[in-house]
Amino acid sequence: MNDRTKYVITMLLLAFSFIMLVVEVRTMHQFVMRRDSAAYIPMVYGLVAAIAALAGISTNRTVRSVATVVFIAGIAVGVIGFMRHTENQPTKALSLLKPFGLNVAPAHSDDDDEHEEERGEAPYLPPLSIAGLATIAAVQTWPKARRRSSD
Repeated sequence: MNDRTKYVITMLLLAFSFIMLVVEVRTMHQFVMRRDSAAYIPMVYGLVAAIAALAGISTNRTVRSVATVVFIAGIAVGVIGFMRHTENQPTKALSLLKPFGLNVAPAHSDDDDEHEEERGEAPYLPPLSIAGLATIAAVQTWPKARRRSSD
């Protein structure tokens, strides 16, 4: 299998992954969408990124460069989503390490854990999956250095 075939397969898998991301976000944000229009951002980005992944298959450098910009924007979408999910307190995500015996999270009462379900707190890490997919796609479409021909 040559490099071009591997590249095309990778970009098709990324396009499929972004579509699955849209489906997942739609499912997880179904109740939030009614009260917060920002919940649509990852869905819209996922659709744009899927189109960019398909466009990124092109051999045209300009098209691939535009796709790269879309993917770099996805890193920002993921990080901003992470900040929204943690209510601009990213150290809240450290509480996820507690089951592994690493208690590095800021102190809070056990009462907070009991009411977490009632508050309907957003899971902290899913927005970072957007950033991860976008990073993989950006690396794939990043413009390659042109080789100089030796005459």
